[in-house]
Amino acid sequence: KNLLNPAESQKNDISEEDLEFLLSNTTKKIFGNEELNVVDEFILLDPQRLLLQQMWRALLVKPLLVINGAPGTGKSATLKFFLEKMGKSSLTLYMDSQTDFKSLLGNYTCSEKIGEFEWKKGPLIHAMEQGLYLILENFEETNDEVLNSLLSCIEKGEINLPTIGQKIRANVGFRVIAITNVNMAKSNQVSAHGSISKIG
Repeated sequence: KNLLNPAESQKNDISEEDLEFLLSNTTKKIFGNEELNVVDEFILLDPQRLLLQQMWRALLVKPLLVINGAPGTGKSATLKFFLEKMGKSSLTLYMDSQTDFKSLLGNYTCSEKIGEFEWKKGPLIHAMEQGLYLILENFEETNDEVLNSLLSCIEKGEINLPTIGQKIRANVGFRVIAITNVNMAKSNQVSAHGSISKIG
């Protein structure tokens, strides 16, 4: 079940009591020769348990969380489980070195009327306005332009769009969670704006 009903509250966290209940309310299942703790089909190992606790504490105080760990350590699966239990909606992007910040904001596209164009919101603007969790996979691939612009946006909680003459302010609950497979070279820069959790 969802421990937080988004219709009743726009906060981004569940209570500490609910979190501890979630982590302790497990069942035992046999996988091969091992007996493992399971919550709603999610295998709750010690690294995942620790990451859940770290995510809860980090997102309570900062709008940016970077989750670092080797491939296959359960970063994305643990995050998905966490968001489901919080009842939070999210939007996921897969970053690469060619991703530019403008593509996160939006662009003009052809409208149904010939010769006319309309503004189409990008994923960052959509997440800010709706108060969503924006999940950025492969964050280590992010180039400097995107990283610096994104950190500035997160710090201010708003962004100017001179192209359409608007200022977009982040709605309650907007958070950015970046997932990396390696230690980021700019960890100090990121940690000034958010939290970094490691798994594995």
